[in-house]
Amino acid sequence: GENVLTGVNFGRGLLRSLYAKGVPVASVGNLETYGLFPDIQDDHMRQMALQAFSQMYGGEGKDMITQYITQMGTDALKGADILRVAPQQYTSSVTYPDSPIAENMRSIAQVLSADLGTRVYHTEHRSFDTHASELTSHAKLWTDVSMAIGAFMEDLKEQGKDEDVVVLMFSEFGRRIRDNGAGTDHGSGGVAF
Repeated sequence: GENVLTGVNFGRGLLRSLYAKGVPVASVGNLETYGLFPDIQDDHMRQMALQAFSQMYGGEGKDMITQYITQMGTDALKGADILRVAPQQYTSSVTYPDSPIAENMRSIAQVLSADLGTRVYHTEHRSFDTHASELTSHAKLWTDVSMAIGAFMEDLKEQGKDEDVVVLMFSEFGRRIRDNGAGTDHGSGGVAF
């Protein structure tokens, strides 16, 4: 059948690089509470709310923007509760560090181990946009990234998924080599690992 979870982004919003016609991508802030109307406990009330949501996106639009919004709403409705099973099915002895990037990497491991058909996962680690004290701040940032990826790979090995995953890290902007007296300015090159 149709996979409404081809891609999953863990973080704020959805990057433009993850938009592709006909490829649904969910954007998840917190996997534990993800879904439509997760706070409505009464099943009848929740079904009514989901039905109202469905009707909002049920129309056929003529222009591309309306069609896109309709498709996004339909995909969100279809995938609303699918991701919520991942934490319930997940078991691991790996302890992740206490950082936002590690929490997101753990969420990726949870969805990956649930075999929901997701093929592309994305998350980000913010705060690299520093212009001063870069040696100190970047040492901490890279330690967070390194520890999170280390725990993630250990977890995938435990899950038997470590040979099925490629990790790509990239930056959306580069840095100039020359110090400006307080740090470095943005450059035109980028980096990928």
